[in-house]
Amino acid sequence: MSRHADRQALAKEFGATDLLLNGAMKRLKKSSN
Repeated sequence: MSRHADRQALAKEFGATDLLLNGAMKRLKKSSN
């Protein structure tokens, strides 16, 4: 699960699954560095 509860809640609102969420968060972390 995400360490960012707000992002996780937003993703769930849009129907993201846990698997999709984990992949998306990894990409976000990479792009934000």
